[in-house]
Amino acid sequence: MADAGDNAYPDGTDAEYQAAVFNMYPGLLRKSVLWPTLGNHDAHEANSASQSGPYYEIFDLPTNGEAGGVPSGTEAYYSFDYGDIHIVCLDSAEGDTAADSGMMMWLAADLLNNDKHWLIVFWHHPPYSKGSHNSDGSGTLSDMREDVLPILEDYGVDLVLSGHSHSYERSYLIDGHLEHAAAREMNGSECRVELPRAPVVGESALPVRVHPVQLSPLEVQRDIPRVGLDLLRQIGDSDLNESERSSEALVELDRFLADADVSEITDRREALVTRARARGALGRFEEAAEDYTRAIATLERHTPEYYLERSEALVRAGLPEPALRGIDEGVEKAGHLVTLELRAIELELTLERYDGALVRLETISRWMPEEVLWFRRGEILRRAGRTAEARHAYEQALGLIETAPVERRSTRAHRNLAQRLRSALAEAQER
Repeated sequence: MADAGDNAYPDGTDAEYQAAVFNMYPGLLRKSVLWPTLGNHDAHEANSASQSGPYYEIFDLPTNGEAGGVPSGTEAYYSFDYGDIHIVCLDSAEGDTAADSGMMMWLAADLLNNDKHWLIVFWHHPPYSKGSHNSDGSGTLSDMREDVLPILEDYGVDLVLSGHSHSYERSYLIDGHLEHAAAREMNGSECRVELPRAPVVGESALPVRVHPVQLSPLEVQRDIPRVGLDLLRQIGDSDLNESERSSEALVELDRFLADADVSEITDRREALVTRARARGALGRFEEAAEDYTRAIATLERHTPEYYLERSEALVRAGLPEPALRGIDEGVEKAGHLVTLELRAIELELTLERYDGALVRLETISRWMPEEVLWFRRGEILRRAGRTAEARHAYEQALGLIETAPVERRSTRAHRNLAQRLRSALAEAQER
């Protein structure tokens, strides 16, 4: 049994969950497993990055691939198998949908590793809705549609389930709608639009983006009630990357963190992370990294997000070596997660430590299909100037794709990978 979030109104408190969920469905819950996803109302009292609040205290969700799929290291997004179905839960309430975010790197790895016939994905905010919420007028809804759906389509998703809109809706079968809509946008004239496609696991290049700085009214009410409340409510969902607003927020955050009466660890941690993001938006990356380090020191449950964000700040500060050490700290605390090791591989490559990158690749080999593993080896060897070994790796990867079951090799993701391999082989032959 999967739920689509927002089951405990209005704030997702423990008492509200007891009344609206556990007291409401005692018989059903005694004989069925409940697989939840975080809704925006659940997030009033919960925080995904730190795994804190009633939602994360009530549910015990797979973080280490215990129920199937690739370990995510977090209960905010996870996957599990049910017979010949692979089911993926994403965090649309607080998750980051940028291609190099923890959630999206994990999603690509999980979908590549899937060998089940059916693929179902669920999250809270619907990618298509004209119910009580309009997916064309909401940033979160459109982000899930534009950033996530093309990747799911590339891996052959069969069904997407969502909540949020307070009505029953279902769509026609949709595949490639964004691509076709973009082609029509110019009224028949030629139009090229870059859409997100399924990444090959770990292909992102450094330096990476600055984490977006945003404060929602919900975060303000929940986490930082004393930090320039009027100012932050005025900012609302606006992007704080504008220097003036980031500077104003920093002043209030500094005051809050200097308050000797601030003893609530959650408030302090969230204020530190918000200040880190604001400092990053102003280009003060080393200071941002220091705030992330202070926030990480308060964590009881270590998830990838703050470690990844800190590494981004350090890379932008021109400090890849400390960034790599910080990722290794995350590996020590959270385990050899695909997301952390992939970031470490990119940092090893930035530092031209090619053997180190190959060693790290082997630590997550069990979570990669063999063809992707060979491709990644080839890419590392190519960058190391070991052309003959790279060519052998590419040949192995292409051979595995060409002999894979039709259902697997016919996905757009594998067709794209095969095309890249042929191009890489042609380039290697020319050298």
